[in-house]
Amino acid sequence: MNGQVFSLDIGTRKVAGLLAFSRDGLVSVSDHRIVEHRSRAVRAGQIHDIEKTAAVVSEIKDGLEKSGGVKLTKAAAAIAGRNLRISRAWGETDLGSFREITAEDLGRTRLSAVQAALLEFREDTAGYYFAGHTLTGWRIDGEPVLNPLGHSARSLKAGVIATFLPRKVLESLFAVAKKTGLEISYLTLEPIAAVEAVLPSEMRGLPLVLVDIGAGTSDIAAVSGGSVDSFGMIPVAGDSITEFICGELLVDFAEGERIKKELASRTFSEGSSFSVPDLATALPYSDIFGRKYEKSAGELLEKVRPAVKNLAERISEEIFAGMPDGEAASGWRTEFAVVLAGGGSLTPCLQEELSVSLRLPRERIGIRPPALAGRFENLPRELAGPQGAVVLGLAGLALSSPEIAMVRVALNDSKLELLNFQGAEATVLSALISAGVSRRRIYGKPGLAKTFTLNGALKVIKGGFPKPTEALVNGEPSDLNRILKDGDRIAFTPALDGADAEGRIGDMFPEGPAAGICGFMLYNGEKRALPAEIFIDGRKASSGELITDLCRVEIRPGTALTAVLGTAGVDVEKLSVRGISVELEGTRVEKSAADFYLSLNGTRIESLPVLRSLEVKPGDSVEFRALTPSLKLGDLAAAPPPGRGVRIRVNGEAFDFPGGAGKVLVNGREAAPEEEVSDGAIIRLQPGRDAEAVLADVFRYISFEPKDTEGKRLKLLVNSREAGFATPLTEGAEVEVGFE
Repeated sequence: MNGQVFSLDIGTRKVAGLLAFSRDGLVSVSDHRIVEHRSRAVRAGQIHDIEKTAAVVSEIKDGLEKSGGVKLTKAAAAIAGRNLRISRAWGETDLGSFREITAEDLGRTRLSAVQAALLEFREDTAGYYFAGHTLTGWRIDGEPVLNPLGHSARSLKAGVIATFLPRKVLESLFAVAKKTGLEISYLTLEPIAAVEAVLPSEMRGLPLVLVDIGAGTSDIAAVSGGSVDSFGMIPVAGDSITEFICGELLVDFAEGERIKKELASRTFSEGSSFSVPDLATALPYSDIFGRKYEKSAGELLEKVRPAVKNLAERISEEIFAGMPDGEAASGWRTEFAVVLAGGGSLTPCLQEELSVSLRLPRERIGIRPPALAGRFENLPRELAGPQGAVVLGLAGLALSSPEIAMVRVALNDSKLELLNFQGAEATVLSALISAGVSRRRIYGKPGLAKTFTLNGALKVIKGGFPKPTEALVNGEPSDLNRILKDGDRIAFTPALDGADAEGRIGDMFPEGPAAGICGFMLYNGEKRALPAEIFIDGRKASSGELITDLCRVEIRPGTALTAVLGTAGVDVEKLSVRGISVELEGTRVEKSAADFYLSLNGTRIESLPVLRSLEVKPGDSVEFRALTPSLKLGDLAAAPPPGRGVRIRVNGEAFDFPGGAGKVLVNGREAAPEEEVSDGAIIRLQPGRDAEAVLADVFRYISFEPKDTEGKRLKLLVNSREAGFATPLTEGAEVEVGFE
């Protein structure tokens, strides 16, 4: 970036904006703004509320534009280390001959290392965004060197650590920038920026661990041999102390933050990196009920101490976890020093607790503010302390790294921003990986082969080759190493994996009599050859079965009925015969139903053990078809008889009163003949009830003309005796109905 830069540090508690330019090798601060979030829009280093964060950024941007008379359209930004993932790799450039190394050679070699690190990333890149990288070292002709520029060599190597963050983290940052009319033109990580601000290059040969403690996260960078060796992060920082104070003293977050800052001011003297306690002075505060209290700084410090100890232990665990392996580890563990930066580094007693948890002398732990680095001028008081490390270091990186820029391309109509060297080093390959396209979708994978033995002889079925990816750049076919320019459009078609090897037993049969044909038979009326018997790993198998890797296949002549069915595609193991046992009128009845129809020479076979024991001879006829098995009530029990009816004569004409229909009860419930019966059912047959009739029932069958009944009395006789409507009617009764 040339001229003046706008660096932007979006923290958990506040946002810092800085305008700076380069003068005589120094970073000169021309203006700055620091605005605290009015609500917790950023938590643990991650933007949660885009609108509220954008409002704070806009306030800073507008203020800097107004005071400086400039229009800000681009910003350099740093990303918190939450959920940071890294990938280490080396890139190499063959210089062809023994010649002087140029700046262009450095750019090409550094990019090849970045691409190698991207390819080595061991997690699914779909959920991550390539966030940046840092150089870990140079080698010329295999020997390490701090700066290879101007040296002569035949080969040049660059080592990098590529960093990845969840896509949602970067996308939220870009969303804030877009809402404020800004474009992110330079991007790095907060620990990288902090290292740049507080550790000059000549100091990076020492074994140092920089811990940048913000409000939501503590970012860790291990430095040795002149470069950053590893990164770490814990989601515990200054806010954890504030929240502990809130719980202990029952105060709101703002009051807890004020108490924490008061304690810090009582335990540090201005400009000092060592604790200078002033613990006797009383510190007033109010709880959530408005009650006022006053306690000494020493008493409050004792209450906060457990939270400080926990923060120190968490930082120590992450430092030890990131130390180098091998012989260098023992020296590292006893010789390194810890440099603290960030506003959270002012936490009271933190240095003492780190000394205990890291087992380091107290003198090897301290705060190093940017003012000590000697590379910044016109430092405002608010940024001269450790809290200014990230925004100042970010400005320094943006001013001193003109070779790094953002190349904007379109990938399948989706916008993509890529890091680029010398404006011409981003490739189709790096664009795909940065967009979260997995290596498998880029290169494809050959199909897996299958190895097996056939009658003792080793056989191999090869897998298919992958179909390579297809890429078009601005409509023209391109390979993956094509260098991209700003505004290029990439159309990408993923590679297709080769098909895994597949073969069936039947594919192994040679043609002709050698196939083990032992004659012919009829299968469902069609003439077929009798198959040989097939075994996989000692068990019988069908010719249509797939060969598995490392299996043993044997083909023997045979005429088992199961083999005949297997050749026809019938899986005998899936055939079933359903059997049930019911109680019918107190008697146990066993029934069965098969899901297939099978006959051998006209004899039906319903037993699976019998099926497995039968052999087929030449000339036999086999019939097979699949069935839907069912056992219905009508198959087990006939309907019981109806009840006896009653026949009578009315005025000489015969009439019948039928008995009731019989019922079949299953488990006490009436059931229809077509209903399926379950195992264990109790079936009862209930005959129909005998018919019962009274004289009044007769009138449902007879009628009279109204003129015949007018003014007359009804006369009723049963078997010549006078009767009433309720008189019962028995078989053969003679009924007379008239009027007089």
